[in-house]
Amino acid sequence: MKSALIIEDQVLFSDLLMRTLKQETSFQEIEVCRDGKAGLERALLMRPALALVDLYLPSLNGMEVLRHLRSALPETRVVMMTAFETPELINEFHRAGAEGYIAKQAPLSHLLSVIQQVTRPELSSDPDTVAAANRTSHLDRPPALLLTGRELELLRLVAEGNSTKEIATKMGISFKTAQTHRANLMRKLDIHEVATLTRYAIRHGLVRADYDGEAAPVEEAARG
Repeated sequence: MKSALIIEDQVLFSDLLMRTLKQETSFQEIEVCRDGKAGLERALLMRPALALVDLYLPSLNGMEVLRHLRSALPETRVVMMTAFETPELINEFHRAGAEGYIAKQAPLSHLLSVIQQVTRPELSSDPDTVAAANRTSHLDRPPALLLTGRELELLRLVAEGNSTKEIATKMGISFKTAQTHRANLMRKLDIHEVATLTRYAIRHGLVRADYDGEAAPVEEAARG
């Protein structure tokens, strides 16, 4: 049975994808998972022909899901989804083995074109839908995409304006450990101001641009 798996935490967008796949494609089985870890576990059992994977996911980010899928399920065609279509991200998708990518703001017709390209490339006349990543393969990989899942979680919490005490509580670690991890993260990225770190996280799709919180003052960050 030809199956597809959608790994997307935004309910409205995942429902739209589900309806589109049901109405416009030949997939007989379509499922949705709303976080990265559950999505990966379901994919390993389901072995879908197509996986649509959001970049920004709870528990396990989309890049980690992609790398696991490429290792465990090489036959599954993976299309990454992002609201932040930057050359760095496109390049990283290509390097990590994605067959294609979709900008969330693109029309549904583009989604269907990408799906056709990656699942039945012999029928597609538009090489740009997948090969676009090749145009930026010379670019350096952004440091944020080289962070571990735990570091990405920390980066998101800092960028969302959490204090070191709040980070420690949310991550289940001591204040001192959170303070050390925070300092190490900023040193690793060579970013030493929370405002700059927040812009960096948004730019690379690690924090949504519509987040309505406020970053913690720089003075607080310095105090930890």
